[in-house]
Amino acid sequence: MSLSERERQILKNVRFFSRMHRYGGMMPAKYLLLYENDDLGRLIAADYLERVVLSTPSNTDYPGLRLGRAGAKLINEEEAPVIRDGNQDIPVELVEIMEDIHHFSRIGRYRGLMPEKKARQYEASDLEDLLNNGYVYKVKTRSPGGKKNEGYVISTKTHHLLKKLRII
Repeated sequence: MSLSERERQILKNVRFFSRMHRYGGMMPAKYLLLYENDDLGRLIAADYLERVVLSTPSNTDYPGLRLGRAGAKLINEEEAPVIRDGNQDIPVELVEIMEDIHHFSRIGRYRGLMPEKKARQYEASDLEDLLNNGYVYKVKTRSPGGKKNEGYVISTKTHHLLKKLRII
């Protein structure tokens, strides 16, 4: 099955929601209203998307869609877009990691850094690339109570890049 540009965009948007833990890795039904039912139906029938329902302890059901096997395979096969920073190409996934580290460092509970436990959800090689290229620093701190904190913070270089991309 060949996909139209509109169907490819639907798959990319569903993939975007798959990284959001808040939505349980699915695109909620309220966001599906933006798309044609015919397009969604074709993608579901071809196993590019699958219907899911999240149930809560209070018996509330949240319907939505997530990538099916064929959809995940297609999206992963496509070349990852890159962002140009000076003379260096940065994959979008790395920019998303930098953005997450920035947002975690803004949460007071984490004392200005992204905890190492939270960073384990990312590929170790991606964090290694960010560390080696000076986009992220690994930090160890000790709070006044004696508690040790380990994690990551963004560098000034990353801060300027995120501002240039209008992410922050």
